[in-house]
Formats: sequence, C-alpha cells, structure tokens
Amino acid sequence: MAVSDKERVSTFVIGALIGCMVVGGLIQRRNNHRDARQSIAEAVVPEGAQPIPQTVPGILRKGEILHFKDHDLGRTWIVQYEKNYPFVQISETYSAISKTGGVSTFEFLSADRIIVKLVEGVTVKEFQSKLLSMGMHTRENFKKKGLVIAGLSELGVGKLDEAIAKIRSLEIVDSAEYDPIQGGR
Repeated sequence: MAVSDKERVSTFVIGALIGCMVVGGLIQRRNNHRDARQSIAEAVVPEGAQPIPQTVPGILRKGEILHFKDHDLGRTWIVQYEKNYPFVQISETYSAISKTGGVSTFEFLSADRIIVKLVEGVTVKEFQSKLLSMGMHTRENFKKKGLVIAGLSELGVGKLDEAIAKIRSLEIVDSAEYDPIQGGR
C-alpha cells in the first residue's frame, strides 16, 4: 500500500510535534529540579549555627550550612556542597556519650538519599507509588541487586530519620539504610 506525499508530511509533522513536547517536558523537569535546589541553597542559615569543627575532614568543612541543631547528644549540621554529595548530614556525638575518652565522634551521611532493598518480587513502580504518597521519589535503581535509591524532597535535621522510619514501615521493603560518606570523600 503506497503512502502519499500528503500522508508522509502529516506523519512527519505529528512526529515532530510529539518530539518537541517530549523534549519540552524533559527541559521543564530539569528546570524544576534546578529551581528546587536553588531555593534550598538560598535558605537562610539558622541563627546560632555553629561552625563545623576542625576535626572534620577539610573537604567537608567547605560547604554552606543550611540547617543546624544543638541537642543533648551532640550537634547536627546539614551542609550543601557543589560537587560529589551535594547535601551531607554531619552528626557529632559528644565524647561522654560516645565513650571515646574525650574525643567526639562524627558520622557523615547523605542528607537527601536512602538506600532501599525491596522484598523479592516487588517492582520499582510499586515502590515509587508508595514513595510518592509519602512525598519522596526514587533517584536510581539497580535491578540486579534489587536496590533503589530513595530521594527526600525536604531537607532538615531529623528529616532523614523520619524518612527512613517511614520507608522501613512499608511491607514491600526488605531494608532501608542511610547512605554513609566514607572518610569525607
């Protein structure tokens, strides 16, 4: 069955329009992500935020403090960086509590992502729908390992712990762990 020139042109035009719409949607999604990140970066540093201690590796002291909390067990900072891990939660546990003989201990975690292992047979789509209802999203997944990286849409001291508790409560989740940053890298 032969296709007329008019049908070819109309098919081309329809394809071009659909392609433009898809590209426009991808660009809009990228711009929305950039705008959200910029609004987080422009957040006012909380009053009374203490500087990050000198005992923290130098590369981790070069970020911008977004959130800070001084609590009974220690101090916690949420810091934004331009490279590698853009958001890091730095938690200090005071020496008396950590029982290290006068030296506070530090923990470095990605402040906006959680490593999740799904129950065998559960699809990423099922997990995504559960996350969306909790105001979170998936960032990437590894099909062979059954791992998914869940992303938080809101940062703050305590938000990471809240999110991990919510994810662990899901029946379709085998485990949910913090994403540690080793040695300040």
